[in-house]
Amino acid sequence: ACHVATLSPLKCCCCSGPCCERPWACAMEVDVRSASWPQRATCRWFAYLLLWLLTVAVCLLSSFHVALVVAAASLGCLLATSLPLCAATLFEMTFARRMRRDVPMMVCPVLGSIVALLGAVSLIQASE
Repeated sequence: ACHVATLSPLKCCCCSGPCCERPWACAMEVDVRSASWPQRATCRWFAYLLLWLLTVAVCLLSSFHVALVVAAASLGCLLATSLPLCAATLFEMTFARRMRRDVPMMVCPVLGSIVALLGAVSLIQASE
């Protein structure tokens, strides 16, 4: 198995083992094996969950007042921008390498943010 000490943040694994069979996972493994990663992941996803719940609640109530429509749109934009930021701060080495094999890891949060933004717009439209 790969050891963190043999991993380079800018290159693939330099060891032999299961990690080299999956070279795209090397930077992710460096990120995940850091000591504070579980706490950071829990904190970020809990904050994202609270933001998501608040956005859905305000979007559903947005038919009662114009200020709630503005708040719902603002929260939807904040929700859409927070997903790629959460992913980028959790997988710093992967995002820093910017290699072609890391593109799916970098594109998925952006696609998720588009879906979150469209969901907020849909909730605002449905509540009118």
